[in-house]
Amino acid sequence: MYLNPGAEAFAEAVNSSIFVDKTPMISFLNTLVKTKQKYVGVFRPRRFGKTTAADMICAYYSNGVDTKSFFADRKLSMCKGWDQYINQFDVIRIVMTDIFRRRA
Repeated sequence: MYLNPGAEAFAEAVNSSIFVDKTPMISFLNTLVKTKQKYVGVFRPRRFGKTTAADMICAYYSNGVDTKSFFADRKLSMCKGWDQYINQFDVIRIVMTDIFRRRA
């Protein structure tokens, strides 16, 4: 559940009529791979796309599923070396609201 959560949530977002392509964010994140800044937290105000951003990051880096086709048609594919790290890492995804709901 927490390790390599897959790409279903991102696929659902991509197929939505209100999807906004923010995949170039991954180009920036790729510059952090193999540096001291490689651990990334997604923090934004309410209703600013944190879940969609996390779904996108999981879908890109997770080695649990081949997602190259998801990103080949996105803005990210215009960036040099966009597929260098695709599906290369184990991804841990922790949703804090799920943890707090279980305690209540």
